[in-house]
Amino acid sequence: MKNTLYVTDLDGTLLKDNQSISKYSVDIINSYIEKGYLFTFATARSLYSAKKLINGLQLRLPVIVYNGCHILNPESFESVSSEFFTKQECDYLYQLFKKYRKQPIVYSRNKTIEKVYYIADQQNIGLMHYIDSRRNDKRFERKKQLKELMQGDIFYFTLIANKEDLFDLYQTLKQSQRFSLVYYLESYTNQYWLEIMPTLVNKATAIQKLKNILQCDTVVCFGDDINDLEMFDIADYKYAVANAKEQVKEKATAIIKSNNDDAVANWMKEHLK
Repeated sequence: MKNTLYVTDLDGTLLKDNQSISKYSVDIINSYIEKGYLFTFATARSLYSAKKLINGLQLRLPVIVYNGCHILNPESFESVSSEFFTKQECDYLYQLFKKYRKQPIVYSRNKTIEKVYYIADQQNIGLMHYIDSRRNDKRFERKKQLKELMQGDIFYFTLIANKEDLFDLYQTLKQSQRFSLVYYLESYTNQYWLEIMPTLVNKATAIQKLKNILQCDTVVCFGDDINDLEMFDIADYKYAVANAKEQVKEKATAIIKSNNDDAVANWMKEHLK
């Protein structure tokens, strides 16, 4: 028990389709945390948005956010480990965004303070859905020009559009081999997301760091989407929820119940006796 780290994805795995966690799951998971089991999550979300959705979970470990860019204390938001782009990398990406006429959402951080810069595009349905869903989030600041987005210590870029609108930029970035990329169809809006992170940043590298910090020798993880594939590669036991994508199921130790059926909590209840 003391040497095993349990890590779950949030959206599509721990969270139901309505982006909530049931009281049933909260109670079961909290009971194992209370017994000393090492439980945390790894998500593409920020800690700000994640905490609103997991209300009631009494997490005691650092959590992994932004697909591995940060490992943060869930209460103080202080960084245990963080990765940022260099100035040269930011300059290179800025020139690419200009070339392909793209307007990314830009995430930067200064100690515990995060800022998110964007340019509103009413024609971009996915972008406006994302902005509207965070209308009361004080981290978000609207800018007028691309150059104004490139501020602070930047750790994450997100572009949201139709698949064909992002494909050429994605291919250029992929061929450069300079960054970690996640390119996928987002289930809530049916739009494609291209997420750009510093080199070697993903959930797997962050889990390895946390595993070393906690001196664990075993990792058990739960996931559903392509940004969970790397952590499946390094986990000793990996469980795909029934609603997971086929690539994830193919790498899984086993397939468990769906996210809407409290899959993670029920697995813990069945196996951690």
